[in-house]
Amino acid sequence: MPPVVAAQAGEEPPPVCRCQAWRLVERMQHGDTRAVGEFYDRFNVDVYRYVWLWCGDETLAQKLTREVWERALRSIGGLHANNDTPLSWLLRLARARAGQYFRTRRYRLGLIDLAAVQAVEALAFDDDHAQSAALLAAVRRLSPAQQEAIALTYFCGLDEIDSAAVMGNTPAIVQALTWQGRVRLAGLLAAGASA
Repeated sequence: MPPVVAAQAGEEPPPVCRCQAWRLVERMQHGDTRAVGEFYDRFNVDVYRYVWLWCGDETLAQKLTREVWERALRSIGGLHANNDTPLSWLLRLARARAGQYFRTRRYRLGLIDLAAVQAVEALAFDDDHAQSAALLAAVRRLSPAQQEAIALTYFCGLDEIDSAAVMGNTPAIVQALTWQGRVRLAGLLAAGASA
């Protein structure tokens, strides 16, 4: 497998904080099997969480996450270090796989009910069930693009640059979607609190 190459001509090199992840990719490309386990351990929860946010079903999320990892391991040899992170690359694969799965249906990013949320250890909501339920109900009322921008930035912890890479938009659009979603959420939650 070819090693990770530096940023393409004319591009800025990846920031230092992203270098460790790229080193893992390089080790994988050189056949280091320990690096595969480290890479999986580092990013599997984020990939699963993102897929789960799309489908809201634990069994289906596990199946689709396995398929994302199969695709990732088959194509890791062609991955190049750039301004993205390996996580944003994995989440683009997850988004594509979820999109393929739901292509035949009109589908909205499905942030699900609180009982399902409690089953996923990686998602930490307030202990107050009423607040969490209100938040999830309000998020479900956002546009699909706003839901996805908020899911990527808040649930998966990506910045606007990496969220944009996953969504196929510009960072400015993701920033606007996130801001609009937060404003709408605040209004929905305030209206719910006063009702």
